[in-house]
Amino acid sequence: MTDPKTNSILDEGNRLFLQGKLKEAITYYDKILDENPLHVSSLNNKGYALSKLKIFDSAMMML
Repeated sequence: MTDPKTNSILDEGNRLFLQGKLKEAITYYDKILDENPLHVSSLNNKGYALSKLKIFDSAMMML
């Protein structure tokens, strides 16, 4: 079951990601991960954002 609040936060993070505001997007993914550390989309998107920022060590931790 999906949570509308989580979906809203994820949508905002994705919007920021697409605008190239990667650090801001990561803060939204982190909000979700604070409550659900295994949220697959947030883990994936945060890892991708970190890799685009060339923060590879942290990006690899998302695996």
